[in-house]
Amino acid sequence: MNYELLTRTSKMENGFTLLELIIVMSILIVMIGGAMYVIFSGQEAFDEGSITSFLESQAARLIDAVKDDIAECLVITGTSVPTTSNNYASLTIKVPVLVSGAYWNTATGAVNWGAYDSSGNPQPNWYIKYSFSYTKTLSEAADGLDYNKDGDLTDSFDIGEMVKDVYNTTDVLQYSVKLCNDIMTVATNRYLDVDGNGDNDPIFVYCDKDGESVTSNGIGVILNFWLGGKLGAKRNPILVNTSTAIMLINPQ
Repeated sequence: MNYELLTRTSKMENGFTLLELIIVMSILIVMIGGAMYVIFSGQEAFDEGSITSFLESQAARLIDAVKDDIAECLVITGTSVPTTSNNYASLTIKVPVLVSGAYWNTATGAVNWGAYDSSGNPQPNWYIKYSFSYTKTLSEAADGLDYNKDGDLTDSFDIGEMVKDVYNTTDVLQYSVKLCNDIMTVATNRYLDVDGNGDNDPIFVYCDKDGESVTSNGIGVILNFWLGGKLGAKRNPILVNTSTAIMLINPQ
């Protein structure tokens, strides 16, 4: 009995065997690796959610920035289907301006169409142009990222800003306001399908009373903004869309 006890005690004092250490270390490595994966996955999900939320708030602010002007505007021209790389999607409008305390000519009854200068003063016959201003091009093939998540790496997209330019009666730019970054369009042909669902995605397009797009004689304008972002050089791209139809108070 005493010999057996002494023998067991001697084995315990010798510590763990090499095999036991390898097993314990392997288990620890698996546990630590699993914990790190959960941590990094959670951080990436948080980052993606933060960027998505930021892009959505950018899109909402952009809609708010232009909808009042467009709702009461007189549409002069709307370029919804660009034909060249230099012909960006744009919308040119005039809005009612307050002249001598009235939005209309008291003698003729006609609306005082125009725009406001940078100091807020009414300027009859000035006009506003909302347009896409090019910043850079993203290539799926070059970056190895499927930006629109349509299953290929063959697309290219232009990233730019939505700007509000105000011109005088002689077409001279008076001032410009940058409304939003990260606007995304198909490179060169900026009316084409952004998200790969088979439908074209012009930034501005006329619509009928039901909010359906039409090529002319619309009584409203659809604002269709795609905003793009990504977490890092080789991490998940994020694409956010906001679209709304605004009925014109003063259709042509």
